Parts: sequence; structure tokens; C-alpha cells
Amino acid sequence: MQNGIWIQMLQNVTLTVSGTATDNISYNLKQGRSLISYPLLNEKNVSIIFNDINASLFNALSYENN
Repeated sequence: MQNGIWIQMLQNVTLTVSGTATDNISYNLKQGRSLISYPLLNEKNVSIIFNDINASLFNALSYENN
């Protein structure tokens, strides 16, 4: 994967991502910063991706290689 998202969490949560190219990937996110890959083949609105963890999400920044 060449794309990722830096996220900063206020507390520990689990983020499950579903869509093309995934079989419901889950990330166990700890409080603080994490870099996770973007596992989908198609673009998806971040408000949909982070909907379940929005209350615990402090910040999200995209990363694209090159």
C-alpha cells in the first residue's frame, strides 16, 4: 500500500473497514498516534470510514507516497 492515514485517538478503539479489497479489516487503535494503511481500491469519504470511532478521533491526516 502506498497510501495511509495518520490518526490520533483520544482513547483505545477498534476500527473496522469494509469495501472492495477488504474482508472487514480491523485496526486496534491505541490512544495517541497511529499510521494505518488505506486498504480499499476505491476512494471512500472519510466521514463514512471513521463514523464508528468519530467520538474518539482527535485528528486524521492523509499520507500518499510520492
